[in-house]
Amino acid sequence: MRALGLWIATSGCAVVPSTLDLEDAPIDEAVPQALDHLQRSYAFTEHKQLDWEVVRSELLPLTQAAQSTEEEDQVIRRLVPYLPDAHVQLFHDDPSRDLCPEARHHFDVVLADLDDGRVIVADPGSTEFVAGDEVATWGGTPIAEARLATASWCFPLGAATQERIRQVQLRLLARGSVDERVTVQIWRGSDLETVDLVARPDTEDIRVALDIELPERLLTHRRLPSGMAYIALGWEETYLAETRFQRALAVHQDAPGLVVDLRDNDGGMDMPAANIAGMFSTERFFYETITFLNNRTLEQEVIAELWVEPQEVYWGRPTAVLIDSDTVSSGEGLAFLLAKMPRVEVFGFEGTAASFGSTGSRIRLPGGWTLTFPAGRSLDAADRIQLDSDHTLQGGVRPTRRIPWTADDVLRHHADEDVVLQAAVAWLQAVTP
Repeated sequence: MRALGLWIATSGCAVVPSTLDLEDAPIDEAVPQALDHLQRSYAFTEHKQLDWEVVRSELLPLTQAAQSTEEEDQVIRRLVPYLPDAHVQLFHDDPSRDLCPEARHHFDVVLADLDDGRVIVADPGSTEFVAGDEVATWGGTPIAEARLATASWCFPLGAATQERIRQVQLRLLARGSVDERVTVQIWRGSDLETVDLVARPDTEDIRVALDIELPERLLTHRRLPSGMAYIALGWEETYLAETRFQRALAVHQDAPGLVVDLRDNDGGMDMPAANIAGMFSTERFFYETITFLNNRTLEQEVIAELWVEPQEVYWGRPTAVLIDSDTVSSGEGLAFLLAKMPRVEVFGFEGTAASFGSTGSRIRLPGGWTLTFPAGRSLDAADRIQLDSDHTLQGGVRPTRRIPWTADDVLRHHADEDVVLQAAVAWLQAVTP
């Protein structure tokens, strides 16, 4: 979930998202205060077993040693990887400064993981690579070690799962500072070859550059050539989402099966997600208890309880739900709810972002930076945190029908072939008349 404005406004409790303004403080005072505030307010310290003393011991010496604006910026950026949560985001007032110098330029190549542990070239760009080349070494270091040494602080969002962290590492590995050079060894068949790369300027927005673009559409729908209905939902920020979803579902009532595409769904409010899920159920059932930090008591306080209620328009035929690691927040909640329904399967290469807390709290930091983080939780009927990843970085919604990361499927995926949708349609055709 992301927005809690309606529930907070009507609760009468001191549970409004907090803002700590440290913009005018010296960096060596601001960072310790920010860490103290996060320790008090971040919703998942115990769930993720965060050790704030370790964070302080690693970060504060860097803070005290910072002598330039660039060094201070790097200290602030390093806050993000300590918090494995996609609701933890770092922004600068000047978007051009969001991307750090170590990753501001690109080597014009896209790398990808395979399930067997290999890393291949998914898109060679304008380099001497060929799609499918297996990377052996990067900068003279075995690829498995090189990816671990990437500048993880350059990624402005928290990564809450091991899958997401591996993706981030490869995206950052393929980037560098201006005119940085790297020698890469690749296996092409049985031959070991060498390719020299030079990092080139990248003028794209940070989210475009790192392939974390925000969705541009609220909802689109169409009939696929197979005859199946297709509804793609980008976010549930307002109640327009459920209204439009209901209308789209009504239009396609004669379709034998349905695809609900929640890939890149950036979340929003939980009530629209619950009401959309109600279009797939004839029974009322419990969704979540929402808690939020009470700023007076510093305790999590219940502010709402949500149930899925049957809606006017109903869909009970086979449904394929599409997810990816950019399915975040209440987008994950909707996937979670739909997966409970009969005749529903979830398709994807990987699970969702495993970041479901209530965001809105923020810290203003020196130099024009803002850090946002979740101060609220979603609990199940047994009062357990649901969907947010734990200390093992496991969580989120997992595909019930996972598409494996094979070389063939990865290359098809990066050639703009929708492998996940194809698998979903094939299943729908197999289970419908």
